[in-house]
Amino acid sequence: MKIREEALVDLRYNITIVILAVILFILLASNGLVVDKVTEINRKIFHMDDEIRYDIVSHELPIVVSYTKPGTQRDSVIKDAFQYILGLFGCADDNPVSILVAEHPMFLPYDQMMVYRPKTDEFDLNLQVEEKTGEVDEIIIPAKHPIPTQLSKDHELTNSDSSDENPSHITYDFNNIKFINETGYNIKQIVQELYDNPYSFEFNRESDSILIYHTHTTESFVTQVSDIYDSEIFTRSNDPSENICKVGNALYRSLTGDYGLKAIHDTTVHDYPVFNNAYSNSFKTISGLIKSNQNTGIVIDVHRNALDRDVKLRLPYETNEGTVAKISFVVATGEIGLPHPNWKQNLQIALRLTNILEEMYPGITDPVYISKYRYNQQVSDGALLVEIGAEGNLLEECVRSSKILAKAIHIMLSGN
Repeated sequence: MKIREEALVDLRYNITIVILAVILFILLASNGLVVDKVTEINRKIFHMDDEIRYDIVSHELPIVVSYTKPGTQRDSVIKDAFQYILGLFGCADDNPVSILVAEHPMFLPYDQMMVYRPKTDEFDLNLQVEEKTGEVDEIIIPAKHPIPTQLSKDHELTNSDSSDENPSHITYDFNNIKFINETGYNIKQIVQELYDNPYSFEFNRESDSILIYHTHTTESFVTQVSDIYDSEIFTRSNDPSENICKVGNALYRSLTGDYGLKAIHDTTVHDYPVFNNAYSNSFKTISGLIKSNQNTGIVIDVHRNALDRDVKLRLPYETNEGTVAKISFVVATGEIGLPHPNWKQNLQIALRLTNILEEMYPGITDPVYISKYRYNQQVSDGALLVEIGAEGNLLEECVRSSKILAKAIHIMLSGN
């Protein structure tokens, strides 16, 4: 009897092993289907609209829906809530399978199947990036020039499609300078206040430095214009000779070599391997640079724009010297609740530079974007976030634009 029972146990064991083997074989055989399904989920999440986001958040966190109503306010709240909820559970919307992994570790092996996440073969997985900083130029110009932030008297503030009752999410014109406002601040009124009572901001060319860095250090560009229609072209690179660092380096060299200004260019990588940590990483970098350079006058975070869609954004501008990339500024307000008392000073400088650029090359700038976030601009009352071109621009176009920006900065600091 005992032998018979042992035989039955062995038989059950063998049957179990066979069943598991069959299941494993089926899973392996259908792996392509799983990959396709995960890819489909990823594609839907990556391109989902606000309604899908709304459905996800309302299902997972119904309390959010209780204080939101249809319209732009709801969409904004849902976006913020969606990002916040993902962050709480270690998820990221640029890696949608992380949402599945948070639900069950079974999905972990499929983490590498996502077609829209950065391709690891584009990077060295053991990436060790040496912090590079440009040497401070030794040229000394003794004159101390206040920044001419007051706008000229012939500039009239106009409002193309706005009303004081609803000052947000509209475009204002200030003598051909456009603003896109995602905040609740009345930009028309604020710009008028900056015109009437400009902030005092001085830059000492003998001692003050301009700090240049890149929060999204791996941003890169297409190599030919036709690539803007190729969704498989990857516009991220850790090579500083191919990414936004080369644009920042051209800005640095022009400021120091052409105009005798002191500048430091930092190329520390902040957005790899974890893209969502970019701003926290760059905050550490820029805080350290300011601490070691007490006479910091202006801080510039150099980016390029992007659509993050199949067709890439291209922002060309034709000059007699050839095609260059358009330039725009993002001014952060911290409206979502982050302390940022000096954002209007930042706006004033962005406005002044935009004005100078437009006088040099009418139409070279895109609208000044007024953001509800902070983007580390609280570190200085001379902090700028500039976008030079976009992912669909050629690198050399953006390099040319950086030299134009350097000239505008020189003009601003010279009081001309």
